[in-house]
Amino acid sequence: MATISFSHYHKEDLLSLAEKVNTEYYDVIENLCNNHDGLAIQVQSSEGHASTVLYINLCSKLIEELKHHIRLRKQVVIPYIRQLHEKSSDGHDCGTCSGKCSMQHHTQLHGIKEAHLRIKDILYHLRKVALPVYSDTEEMSEYNQLRNEILMIETIVTELFYIEEALLIPKIMEAQKNIRVGG
Repeated sequence: MATISFSHYHKEDLLSLAEKVNTEYYDVIENLCNNHDGLAIQVQSSEGHASTVLYINLCSKLIEELKHHIRLRKQVVIPYIRQLHEKSSDGHDCGTCSGKCSMQHHTQLHGIKEAHLRIKDILYHLRKVALPVYSDTEEMSEYNQLRNEILMIETIVTELFYIEEALLIPKIMEAQKNIRVGG
């Protein structure tokens, strides 16, 4: 089994880590999700096992959830991290500001954690309904191709979740602490 070293991510500051996660994970997952639709349609149109439909539906649900997750990270979380970094660099103190802060500090972390739970639940159900790979029929080769693609997405998402949970979230919390969010 290949081992992946995440040690280079530990050394990054919050802004650099966010930029790396954006290019090395968010962009890659977004591209994989965009390529998924054609393959799912191919598998759906072929005659196959009855649970194939359930699997394809769960795949589509996973892809839509991931697209939503990535869109929010790119449009909300990455800009938030940039603002947080800027406030920290400027020596901002939320404990003394007017209270009209529109950054919604606590909602940012909650959104990441909630998305992880939803996606992990879909992945769990996908594993439960996946057909055994034992047939070499034409239909099964398309199904196996779809299944391999989903497994690749799952691997990358698992790495991303580790980085977000073990590194990104703690660094966000540290930056929030530095500017005295909530206190």
